[in-house]
Amino acid sequence: MKLEFEQIRSSSHESLAVSVGCRRHFNGPYHFHPELELTYIEHGHGTRLVGSHLSHFESGNLALIGSNVPHYYANDLNDSRGHDWARSIVLQFHANCLGEAFFLMPETQSVAQLFTRAQCGLNIIGATKHTVVGKLKQVAQVSGYQRLMIFLEILGVLSQTPEEVQSLAQDQQSRRMTEYEAIRMDKAFRYLNTHSREVIYLKDVARIAGMTASSFSRFYKQMTGKSFQHTLIEIRLLDACQELMATDHSISEVCFATGFNNLSNFNRQFKRVKGISPKVFRAKWRHKQAASPDSSPL
Repeated sequence: MKLEFEQIRSSSHESLAVSVGCRRHFNGPYHFHPELELTYIEHGHGTRLVGSHLSHFESGNLALIGSNVPHYYANDLNDSRGHDWARSIVLQFHANCLGEAFFLMPETQSVAQLFTRAQCGLNIIGATKHTVVGKLKQVAQVSGYQRLMIFLEILGVLSQTPEEVQSLAQDQQSRRMTEYEAIRMDKAFRYLNTHSREVIYLKDVARIAGMTASSFSRFYKQMTGKSFQHTLIEIRLLDACQELMATDHSISEVCFATGFNNLSNFNRQFKRVKGISPKVFRAKWRHKQAASPDSSPL
């Protein structure tokens, strides 16, 4: 796999590209395009990579990704439960699709700021998410002037509720990579995503990326700001959270099933990242689900 430039093809008489995906699993390449992208995961779960920011995604997630920001959504094929398990709605559009003069007006400054914030990826939650998802579904069903009007409503909602449109990355903008760098990162991330529950050695991932272990270690830290081992723990903890939310497996079973080989270390790492123990995490999740079945992950 390599970082790919995606040519977005919209109709010759429309400036917005809308696609409704329905397939066996999420397996698109690590790619980028000049269009911004609003993605709603109608069904499915897996690992999302936006720039160098790694996170879990699941049914109901809504995200806005900025222009030319590398990204992909992927999951293990074994998670799939049929040919239509992975379902999504994606809206792609140029920042200047409404004309450059559109962003010179005082009334649209908040939209311009939204597009700037989208360069590090934005996760949309709460009432804003529910409103935008409803309008996104409408966009997929109409065309022409109606589609444009609903699109403007979406931009208005997203730009007026910054507290529910949250940055995925901690920094202002994700580290930009050259295509050569991104190819290596893509290989490393995909290997980690597929084999995270197994014993993984740095030298094996380095070999897949076409580097020595020491060179890859330095390269990885430069690209992400964290060590390879840190990312491996992050992926395993994402899997552990999913297991805790979706199954009744014991804490010990979750620990060993997700690649940890020591229960005390698992508990320590989990509390370091999530701020609470696995047991408390599961209890809070179940309480939250009982109160609101549409709740987002903790």
